[in-house]
Amino acid sequence: MLRATPYLAFRVPKPVSMSVASSKAARPTARGWPGRDSCKRDGVPGAMTVGGTTRPPLRIPTMVLSGPCKNTPTRLTAPLGARGSPRWESIRNPAKSLEETMKSQWLLWLAWLGTVQAFGQGQIGFGNRIPVAGIDAPVFDVDCVTRLAGAAYLAQVYAGLAPDSLRPVGIIQPFRTGTAAGYIHTYAITVEAQHGTVVYAQLRAWEARAGRSYEAAVAAGGKYGFSNIVPIVAVMAPGTPNDPVGLQSFCLVPEPGTGVLLALGGGLWLLAARRRTENNHP
Repeated sequence: MLRATPYLAFRVPKPVSMSVASSKAARPTARGWPGRDSCKRDGVPGAMTVGGTTRPPLRIPTMVLSGPCKNTPTRLTAPLGARGSPRWESIRNPAKSLEETMKSQWLLWLAWLGTVQAFGQGQIGFGNRIPVAGIDAPVFDVDCVTRLAGAAYLAQVYAGLAPDSLRPVGIIQPFRTGTAAGYIHTYAITVEAQHGTVVYAQLRAWEARAGRSYEAAVAAGGKYGFSNIVPIVAVMAPGTPNDPVGLQSFCLVPEPGTGVLLALGGGLWLLAARRRTENNHP
Protein backbone atom coordinates (compact mmCIF):
# COMPACT_ATOMS: atom_id res chain seq x y z
CA MET A 1 0.00 0.00 0.00
CA LEU A 2 1.39 3.29 -1.04
CA ARG A 3 1.52 6.05 1.54
CA ALA A 4 1.47 9.71 0.44
CA THR A 5 3.72 12.24 2.09
CA PRO A 6 1.61 15.40 2.21
CA TYR A 7 4.11 17.75 3.81
CA LEU A 8 7.86 18.18 4.19
CA ALA A 9 9.70 20.95 6.03
CA PHE A 10 13.21 22.05 5.07
CA ARG A 11 15.72 24.07 7.04
CA VAL A 12 17.05 26.70 4.64
CA PRO A 13 18.98 29.98 5.04
CA LYS A 14 15.99 32.09 3.99
CA PRO A 15 12.66 31.39 5.76
CA VAL A 16 10.23 29.68 3.42
CA SER A 17 7.18 27.46 3.65
CA MET A 18 7.00 24.36 1.43
CA SER A 19 4.68 21.47 0.74
CA VAL A 20 5.42 18.38 -1.38
CA ALA A 21 2.80 16.10 -2.89
CA SER A 22 4.10 12.68 -3.95
CA SER A 23 2.55 9.45 -5.24
CA LYS A 24 5.41 7.32 -3.80
CA ALA A 25 6.40 6.53 -0.29
CA ALA A 26 9.99 7.46 -0.98
CA ARG A 27 10.86 10.76 0.57
CA PRO A 28 12.61 13.18 -1.79
CA THR A 29 15.52 15.19 -0.51
CA ALA A 30 16.28 18.84 -1.16
CA ARG A 31 19.36 20.84 -0.39
CA GLY A 32 20.61 24.26 -1.35
CA TRP A 33 18.68 27.46 -1.83
CA PRO A 34 19.05 30.53 -4.06
CA GLY A 35 21.86 32.60 -2.65
CA ARG A 36 21.23 35.88 -4.48
CA ASP A 37 18.86 38.57 -3.23
CA SER A 38 17.21 39.46 -6.51
CA CYS A 39 14.07 38.39 -8.32
CA LYS A 40 13.63 37.61 -11.98
CA ARG A 41 10.63 37.33 -14.26
CA ASP A 42 10.78 33.52 -14.26
CA GLY A 43 11.05 33.23 -10.49
CA VAL A 44 13.78 33.23 -7.87
CA PRO A 45 17.27 32.68 -9.35
CA GLY A 46 19.57 30.00 -8.02
CA ALA A 47 19.31 26.22 -7.84
CA MET A 48 17.94 23.51 -5.61
CA THR A 49 19.04 19.88 -5.89
CA VAL A 50 16.20 17.40 -5.58
CA GLY A 51 16.76 13.67 -5.25
CA GLY A 52 14.56 10.62 -4.94
CA THR A 53 12.60 8.29 -7.17
CA THR A 54 9.15 9.75 -6.86
CA ARG A 55 6.72 9.83 -9.76
CA PRO A 56 5.40 12.04 -11.21
CA PRO A 57 7.94 14.93 -11.18
CA LEU A 58 8.03 16.96 -7.98
CA ARG A 59 6.13 20.22 -7.85
CA ILE A 60 7.10 22.14 -4.73
CA PRO A 61 5.18 25.39 -4.16
CA THR A 62 7.33 27.83 -2.20
CA MET A 63 6.89 31.28 -0.75
CA VAL A 64 9.86 33.50 0.07
CA LEU A 65 9.07 35.24 3.35
CA SER A 66 11.95 37.71 3.68
CA GLY A 67 14.35 39.80 1.62
CA PRO A 68 13.65 41.67 -1.64
CA CYS A 69 11.99 38.54 -3.07
CA LYS A 70 9.49 38.12 -0.25
CA ASN A 71 5.88 37.44 -1.14
CA THR A 72 7.09 35.95 -4.45
CA PRO A 73 5.32 32.61 -5.05
CA THR A 74 7.26 30.14 -7.23
CA ARG A 75 7.14 26.45 -8.14
CA LEU A 76 10.10 24.08 -8.57
CA THR A 77 9.62 21.38 -11.19
CA ALA A 78 12.10 18.46 -11.01
CA PRO A 79 12.17 15.54 -13.50
CA LEU A 80 12.27 11.90 -12.41
CA GLY A 81 15.48 11.08 -10.63
CA ALA A 82 16.43 14.76 -10.65
CA ARG A 83 18.85 14.16 -13.51
CA GLY A 84 18.14 17.41 -15.23
CA SER A 85 18.58 20.83 -13.72
CA PRO A 86 15.54 21.87 -11.68
CA ARG A 87 13.57 24.72 -13.18
CA TRP A 88 11.80 27.48 -11.33
CA GLU A 89 8.56 28.78 -12.79
CA SER A 90 6.28 31.51 -11.46
CA ILE A 91 2.87 30.60 -10.13
CA ARG A 92 1.62 34.14 -10.70
CA ASN A 93 3.07 37.59 -11.10
CA PRO A 94 5.28 38.34 -8.08
CA ALA A 95 3.65 40.62 -5.55
CA LYS A 96 5.57 43.79 -4.83
CA SER A 97 7.23 44.14 -1.48
CA LEU A 98 6.55 47.13 0.76
CA GLU A 99 9.90 48.67 -0.22
CA GLU A 100 9.09 48.41 -3.93
CA THR A 101 5.65 49.90 -3.39
CA MET A 102 7.12 52.85 -1.49
CA LYS A 103 9.67 53.44 -4.24
CA SER A 104 6.92 53.42 -6.89
CA GLN A 105 4.86 55.93 -4.93
CA TRP A 106 7.85 58.24 -4.51
CA LEU A 107 8.58 58.06 -8.24
CA LEU A 108 4.96 58.95 -9.04
CA TRP A 109 5.13 61.84 -6.56
CA LEU A 110 8.31 63.21 -8.10
CA ALA A 111 6.83 62.84 -11.59
CA TRP A 112 3.78 64.81 -10.45
CA LEU A 113 5.96 67.58 -9.06
CA GLY A 114 7.83 67.73 -12.35
CA THR A 115 4.52 68.02 -14.20
CA VAL A 116 3.43 70.90 -11.99
CA GLN A 117 6.66 72.76 -12.70
CA ALA A 118 6.38 71.99 -16.41
CA PHE A 119 2.93 73.56 -16.57
CA GLY A 120 4.30 76.56 -14.70
CA GLN A 121 3.16 77.75 -11.31
CA GLY A 122 5.26 80.85 -10.87
CA GLN A 123 4.52 83.72 -8.52
CA ILE A 124 4.57 87.49 -8.70
CA GLY A 125 4.28 90.01 -5.91
CA PHE A 126 1.74 92.81 -6.15
CA GLY A 127 0.93 95.86 -4.09
CA ASN A 128 0.68 99.59 -4.75
CA ARG A 129 2.79 100.62 -1.78
CA ILE A 130 6.11 98.80 -1.36
CA PRO A 131 8.74 101.27 -0.05
CA VAL A 132 11.70 98.89 -0.44
CA ALA A 133 10.89 98.61 -4.16
CA GLY A 134 10.19 102.33 -4.59
CA ILE A 135 6.48 101.73 -5.28
CA ASP A 136 3.94 104.31 -4.06
CA ALA A 137 0.87 104.43 -6.32
CA PRO A 138 -2.36 105.18 -4.41
CA VAL A 139 -5.72 104.96 -6.19
CA PHE A 140 -8.00 108.03 -6.21
CA ASP A 141 -11.68 108.73 -6.75
CA VAL A 142 -12.95 110.65 -9.76
CA ASP A 143 -11.67 113.96 -8.34
CA CYS A 144 -8.10 112.57 -8.34
CA VAL A 145 -7.74 113.88 -4.76
CA THR A 146 -9.79 111.58 -2.52
CA ARG A 147 -8.15 108.24 -1.91
CA LEU A 148 -10.31 105.13 -2.13
CA ALA A 149 -10.99 103.62 1.29
CA GLY A 150 -12.90 100.69 2.75
CA ALA A 151 -15.23 98.12 1.23
CA ALA A 152 -17.06 100.68 -0.94
CA TYR A 153 -14.36 100.12 -3.56
CA LEU A 154 -12.75 96.89 -4.70
CA ALA A 155 -9.56 96.02 -6.55
CA GLN A 156 -8.12 93.02 -8.34
CA VAL A 157 -4.94 92.27 -10.27
CA TYR A 158 -5.14 91.28 -13.93
CA ALA A 159 -2.17 89.44 -15.45
CA GLY A 160 -1.10 87.53 -18.54
CA LEU A 161 1.81 86.57 -20.74
CA ALA A 162 1.03 89.46 -23.10
CA PRO A 163 -0.32 92.98 -22.46
CA ASP A 164 -3.41 92.25 -24.55
CA SER A 165 -4.30 88.95 -22.84
CA LEU A 166 -4.82 89.96 -19.23
CA ARG A 167 -7.24 88.06 -17.03
CA PRO A 168 -8.20 88.31 -13.33
CA VAL A 169 -5.80 86.59 -10.93
CA GLY A 170 -5.48 86.53 -7.18
CA ILE A 171 -8.22 87.77 -4.88
CA ILE A 172 -10.68 90.65 -4.94
CA GLN A 173 -9.93 92.88 -1.97
CA PRO A 174 -11.22 96.17 -0.54
CA PHE A 175 -9.01 99.18 -0.03
CA ARG A 176 -7.31 99.91 3.24
CA THR A 177 -8.48 102.72 5.50
CA GLY A 178 -7.06 105.56 7.57
CA THR A 179 -3.53 106.59 6.72
CA ALA A 180 -3.32 103.56 4.39
CA ALA A 181 -6.31 104.67 2.28
CA GLY A 182 -5.73 104.33 -1.44
CA TYR A 183 -3.63 101.20 -1.00
CA ILE A 184 -4.30 97.47 -1.11
CA HIS A 185 -2.55 94.73 0.81
CA THR A 186 0.60 93.38 -0.82
CA TYR A 187 0.58 89.64 -1.46
CA ALA A 188 2.01 86.91 -3.71
CA ILE A 189 -0.08 85.80 -6.69
CA THR A 190 0.24 82.42 -8.41
CA VAL A 191 0.27 82.73 -12.21
CA GLU A 192 0.46 80.27 -15.09
CA ALA A 193 4.06 81.03 -15.97
CA GLN A 194 7.37 79.25 -15.61
CA HIS A 195 10.25 80.55 -13.56
CA GLY A 196 11.92 83.50 -15.30
CA THR A 197 8.97 84.23 -17.59
CA VAL A 198 7.87 87.86 -17.95
CA VAL A 199 4.28 88.39 -16.79
CA TYR A 200 2.36 91.60 -17.52
CA ALA A 201 0.17 92.86 -14.67
CA GLN A 202 -2.32 95.66 -14.08
CA LEU A 203 -4.37 96.81 -11.09
CA ARG A 204 -8.08 97.48 -11.71
CA ALA A 205 -10.52 99.10 -9.28
CA TRP A 206 -14.26 99.73 -9.29
CA GLU A 207 -17.22 100.84 -7.23
CA ALA A 208 -18.50 97.89 -5.18
CA ARG A 209 -22.19 98.78 -5.48
CA ALA A 210 -21.94 98.61 -9.28
CA GLY A 211 -21.02 94.92 -9.34
CA ARG A 212 -19.01 92.07 -7.86
CA SER A 213 -16.42 92.20 -10.65
CA TYR A 214 -14.67 94.82 -12.71
CA GLU A 215 -16.54 93.77 -15.85
CA ALA A 216 -19.91 93.91 -14.10
CA ALA A 217 -19.21 97.39 -12.76
CA VAL A 218 -18.22 98.68 -16.20
CA ALA A 219 -21.32 97.15 -17.79
CA ALA A 220 -23.54 98.68 -15.09
CA GLY A 221 -22.10 102.15 -15.65
CA GLY A 222 -20.38 102.34 -12.27
CA LYS A 223 -17.13 104.08 -11.48
CA TYR A 224 -14.00 102.19 -12.48
CA GLY A 225 -10.34 102.69 -13.33
CA PHE A 226 -7.11 100.87 -14.07
CA SER A 227 -3.36 101.36 -13.76
CA ASN A 228 -0.63 101.14 -16.35
CA ILE A 229 0.59 97.66 -17.34
CA VAL A 230 3.91 96.65 -15.77
CA PRO A 231 6.17 93.67 -16.56
CA ILE A 232 7.10 91.34 -13.68
CA VAL A 233 9.43 88.33 -13.87
CA ALA A 234 7.75 85.25 -12.36
CA VAL A 235 9.62 83.31 -9.68
CA MET A 236 9.06 79.70 -8.66
CA ALA A 237 8.15 79.23 -4.99
CA PRO A 238 9.67 79.33 -2.42
CA GLY A 239 11.65 82.13 -4.03
CA THR A 240 10.83 85.76 -3.18
CA PRO A 241 8.33 87.14 -5.75
CA ASN A 242 9.27 90.23 -7.75
CA ASP A 243 7.26 93.43 -7.27
CA PRO A 244 5.46 95.63 -9.85
CA VAL A 245 8.21 98.20 -10.20
CA GLY A 246 6.98 101.15 -12.28
CA LEU A 247 3.34 100.97 -11.16
CA GLN A 248 1.62 104.39 -11.30
CA SER A 249 -1.40 105.95 -9.58
CA PHE A 250 -4.74 106.36 -11.36
CA CYS A 251 -8.18 107.88 -10.85
CA LEU A 252 -11.60 106.32 -11.32
CA VAL A 253 -13.71 107.27 -14.32
CA PRO A 254 -17.03 108.88 -13.27
CA GLU A 255 -20.30 107.21 -14.15
CA PRO A 256 -22.18 109.07 -16.89
CA GLY A 257 -24.63 111.70 -15.54
CA THR A 258 -28.28 112.10 -16.51
CA GLY A 259 -27.52 114.92 -18.94
CA VAL A 260 -24.87 112.88 -20.68
CA LEU A 261 -27.23 109.92 -21.06
CA LEU A 262 -30.01 112.18 -22.45
CA ALA A 263 -27.62 113.81 -24.90
CA LEU A 264 -26.34 110.44 -26.03
CA GLY A 265 -29.87 109.11 -26.48
CA GLY A 266 -30.91 112.22 -28.44
CA GLY A 267 -27.91 111.93 -30.71
CA LEU A 268 -28.68 108.30 -31.49
CA TRP A 269 -32.33 109.21 -32.25
CA LEU A 270 -31.30 111.99 -34.65
CA LEU A 271 -28.84 109.66 -36.41
CA ALA A 272 -31.52 107.01 -36.87
CA ALA A 273 -34.03 109.60 -38.20
CA ARG A 274 -31.49 110.91 -40.70
CA ARG A 275 -30.82 107.43 -42.04
CA ARG A 276 -34.54 106.81 -42.50
CA THR A 277 -34.86 110.05 -44.45
CA GLU A 278 -31.95 109.14 -46.71
CA ASN A 279 -33.47 105.75 -47.41
CA ASN A 280 -36.83 107.31 -48.36
CA HIS A 281 -35.23 109.92 -50.66
CA PRO A 282 -32.29 108.35 -52.48
